[in-house]
Amino acid sequence: MAAVAVGALTATALHTLNTGREDGSRSTDTRPRITPTVVRASPEPATGAARPSAVTPREPAPAPTTPRAEPSPAPEPARRLPTPAGTRPSTRPAAIADCGGKALDRPASLLLACGDGGAGLDSLTWTGWGAPTARATGQGWERVCTPSCAEGREARYAVTVTVSGLAAGRYTLMRVTAPQAPGGSARYTLDAYGPTRRG
Repeated sequence: MAAVAVGALTATALHTLNTGREDGSRSTDTRPRITPTVVRASPEPATGAARPSAVTPREPAPAPTTPRAEPSPAPEPARRLPTPAGTRPSTRPAAIADCGGKALDRPASLLLACGDGGAGLDSLTWTGWGAPTARATGQGWERVCTPSCAEGREARYAVTVTVSGLAAGRYTLMRVTAPQAPGGSARYTLDAYGPTRRG
């Protein structure tokens, strides 16, 4: 009996599927069948084998371009060393000849008495060297022959020196101002072989 009931239900189901309705009329409403898509997995590579990497399409390399020549920067002007206050850089070569005829540039010392070596200048600091007139401050010294030159002493005093008469790169005139000097202030001509006192 159970088998007859199962068979009747199966027949009814088949009939319904074929006709679309239980009353036996066919339906014009046909729906598309959905066919399942089978996705097959790609086989796994063997253990230790490298997996293929995703390939990314490469963009074409840009065409080489010739670099534009950049203008070179203007050279920096040479830096001048600072000069002491009150001085000017030399405008032209200048010198004073010593007693041996050697040209001295900004001499720190100078022998005034070329004959007996009895007077001179020391510790001179110059300003305006190379200009038509240059000045220096320092010390003067002089051997005092009292009571005699053998028993004399050396006197030292502050001096101000002014040189001028620049010609052919050599000063030709000099004035030594020394209020405390035994011989007082003096004027000199500066020859090719040293100073010569003129009064």
